[in-house]
Amino acid sequence: MDTIDIAFCLFDSQERLLIWNHSYIAFFPEHGDLLRTGQTYRQIAMRLYEATMAGSSTAERAIKVEESLHRFRAQTHPFTILHHGRRLQIATLTTHDGGRIRLWRDTARGDTGLPGAPGWVGFPIDLLDHMADGATVLGEDNRIIASNREFRRLYDVPDHSSVVGISLADIVRQAWTQAGERPPALGELDGLPGVGEPFEIELPGERWRRVMARRQSNGISYFSHADISLLKRQQKELLLAERRAREEEYRYRLLAENSSDVIVATSSDLAIQFVSPSVHRVLGWHPEGMVGRSLTAFIHDEGHAAFGLESPGYPRGAPGAAIVTCRVRDAAGEWVWMEASIGRLPERAETPIALVCSFRDVTERVEAEQALKLAHDELASIAATDALTSLANRRRFDSVFEQEWRRAARDHHSLSLMLIDVDHFKAVNDGYGHVVGDECLRHVGRLIGGCIHRPADLAARYGGEEFVILLPQTP
Repeated sequence: MDTIDIAFCLFDSQERLLIWNHSYIAFFPEHGDLLRTGQTYRQIAMRLYEATMAGSSTAERAIKVEESLHRFRAQTHPFTILHHGRRLQIATLTTHDGGRIRLWRDTARGDTGLPGAPGWVGFPIDLLDHMADGATVLGEDNRIIASNREFRRLYDVPDHSSVVGISLADIVRQAWTQAGERPPALGELDGLPGVGEPFEIELPGERWRRVMARRQSNGISYFSHADISLLKRQQKELLLAERRAREEEYRYRLLAENSSDVIVATSSDLAIQFVSPSVHRVLGWHPEGMVGRSLTAFIHDEGHAAFGLESPGYPRGAPGAAIVTCRVRDAAGEWVWMEASIGRLPERAETPIALVCSFRDVTERVEAEQALKLAHDELASIAATDALTSLANRRRFDSVFEQEWRRAARDHHSLSLMLIDVDHFKAVNDGYGHVVGDECLRHVGRLIGGCIHRPADLAARYGGEEFVILLPQTP
């Protein structure tokens, strides 16, 4: 602005002074010490008249201030004053945000006004090219009478081309035609809807312009044009991301609400935030009756360790997943075996959910596994037990003896072995029969077994009427 021969002051919508250029000080050197950024036009005028009307009364100066303020607010046409030998033409332009631009031009330097713009003669066209945004001035017929270089760049108009006499709608149609694409409906743009309110214009190549318009009382309009293509692309990406998020949420909710598994989500303090409707079918609970309660209220005590619930900081650990089998209480108070897939989520400010669990009823499987284990244990016990005396059999003894022998050799411990033989047992069998003989062996087995008290000691039937006692770490 300091490179043009036009004095310039910019005020915001509250009539506060924002900037001025060197030409203003050149035209009004006596104002140099009176201008203050942030002061209102009224305050500046009061300081000016206090300096130039020192001999007048306060009332006279107040009248001058009000007259100057009225001209500043109401001016729509340029007017001319004589100041220090200069004939200055003054114009005021309202900006798109409600501020005002005041301009002073020395008429002795030639006419740089807008040709063909009644009531705007004297407005400086050069000022438009110093604006960061695109700018156009339209006449009463809504056709362009002036524009700047940024406007032509925004709408793909060659810099050497003239847009005077062309409507904004024609400029937009031309941009679409040059791109080889069919323009969207622009009928409303011909009437320039929303003058005073911002509106948007779409251009080929996913480009967008936001336009602010201000119409003067004499029919002349000022338009500012800003490139909002990046903003629109970001909005489009955001809308697409939101749509994908909604679709993903719908899919997850569809799975959760129709799955035979029970989905439970809790906060970091294990308060239940969500329960899938399947919980009513599987456990008899109503989802709304579980929300807000602690997950520990439904998990058997023996399962707390598997869940890590004994540690209050469990959900705050590193993200991960685990599969555990535990008992869960149903609405009737019975315990149901369930397999839980536990997923820990990283903490996020936007959601309280820290733990997601999927529960599946595995009662039949667990009961089958327990029955199988019991049968296996029984078979293992039968295979290692003497059927007559219920002591360990020879196979069991041989296995334990080998283990204890190696342990004693490794640890340099003693190992004692007692061999017991029932004397004259053949005479018992011959004289009383095998039934009595078997009862005799059972009685001897009970006597020997009753002498064993340490867990590591072993009493076994070695064969026939022979018995053995193995005593680890016994001299």
